[in-house]
Amino acid sequence: MEIWVDNFRSVRRSLTLILTRREIEPIALPEDMVFDAKWHQATESVPHPDLDSDTILEVVKPGYWHPATGRILSKVQVKVVS
Repeated sequence: MEIWVDNFRSVRRSLTLILTRREIEPIALPEDMVFDAKWHQATESVPHPDLDSDTILEVVKPGYWHPATGRILSKVQVKVVS
């Protein structure tokens, strides 16, 4: 089992290095971010009595972009308040 874990870690390091070399960065989300279709893809809408509609509750999957060109490679997948 340890060999599998080590292999996954090695692949992750390699992918991170490739992304860094190509100047591809994860999309950062500030706290209390409101859903923006340009940057986010909603995967689930959840009711919440204390938060405003379209507030991001959770990041399901990170997104990536190329800051030099402004091109979004994959949007951040998020759960939002309905």
